[in-house]
Amino acid sequence: MKKCGQYRAKFGKGPIWHEAYGVMWLDMASKRIITYNPATEQENVYDALGWIKAIIPLKDGRFIGIYKDGLYHLNF
Repeated sequence: MKKCGQYRAKFGKGPIWHEAYGVMWLDMASKRIITYNPATEQENVYDALGWIKAIIPLKDGRFIGIYKDGLYHLNF
């Protein structure tokens, strides 16, 4: 087993796989989206700008963010 990334969430949730970004998951308590690409070992942390509950990748490269008050298009 190998540790992947350095980010430690307060409340991690909802991991998904994305071809370009690698593993994507949420830190709901800190309102952040974290990506980790195992091929490059690059980790990025994005501000989710609110209480995000889930992310869904779209074919055009964008994402849908599911928030308490609705659905929003996200761009990284």
